[in-house]
Amino acid sequence: MARDIILVHGSAHTGECWDLLRPELTRRGFVVHTPTLGGHRGNPRVPLATTMRTYGDDVLAVAQEIGEPSILLGHSMGGFVISEAAERAPRLVSNMVYLTAFVPAFGRSSMTRVAPASPMLAKSSKFHWNGAITFPGDAAKTLFYNRCTPEIQDYAVRLLSPQPIRAAVSSITVTEAALGSIRKQYIECTDDNALPLSSQRTMQSYMPFERVESIDSDHSSFYSMPETLAQVIDRITTG
Repeated sequence: MARDIILVHGSAHTGECWDLLRPELTRRGFVVHTPTLGGHRGNPRVPLATTMRTYGDDVLAVAQEIGEPSILLGHSMGGFVISEAAERAPRLVSNMVYLTAFVPAFGRSSMTRVAPASPMLAKSSKFHWNGAITFPGDAAKTLFYNRCTPEIQDYAVRLLSPQPIRAAVSSITVTEAALGSIRKQYIECTDDNALPLSSQRTMQSYMPFERVESIDSDHSSFYSMPETLAQVIDRITTG
C-alpha cells in the first residue's frame, strides 16, 4: 500500500534538496511530495511577508490535495513548519518525522529559544536589505554538507536559496490536544555542524516521541546517505 509522505525542507533550501532521497523512498512504496515553501527560490513570496504561518499554509495545501492522512517529515527548520501545519489540521497527519529538526515546546515557542543552533550559523550568514539571509558556499559546505562528497557539496550549494528572516524567527503555538496527539519519531544526526547533537537531544524531551533513531551523518543525510536515511524512514513509519 502506497504511503504519502510530505518532505519539508529547512532554512535556505528548496524542495529540490530531496532529489536523491525521493527515488529511494519511492522504491520502498512511498508517494513522495516535495513542496518548496513560499519565499524560497522557485516559489516567490516577499521575504517580510513570509512567516511560519504562511509556511504552514504551504504544507496544508499539499496535505489537503492528498485528502488522506499523510506522513510529514521536517528537516531542521522544517520541524517547526510541520508542527505548525499539524497543529492546525491533525486529521490530515498520520505520522511525523523530525530529521535533525527543531521541535517546539507545548505553548508558544520560537526556534531561537528552544535550543541553540551552531554559532557558526549566525557568523556565516549574510543579511540582505530585503529581509533575507544567505549562506556563502564554503560556509554552507562546512555547516550543512561536511560528510558529502565534493561533487554533492557543489551540487547542493548551487541549489541554495535566500532564507526569509521573519519566518526563521517567528513563533508558533502548539498544544497537547492537537500536535501532541500525533505519532512522532526523531532522527538525530551525530555529526551535525548546524544543529548540534546536544541541542537535538534537548528538543527530544519536548514531545512524546515513540522512538529516536541515530544515524552517523552530517546535517544533510538526504545528500550524504540517502539510501540509509530512506531505510530508517521506512522502518520507523511502518505499522
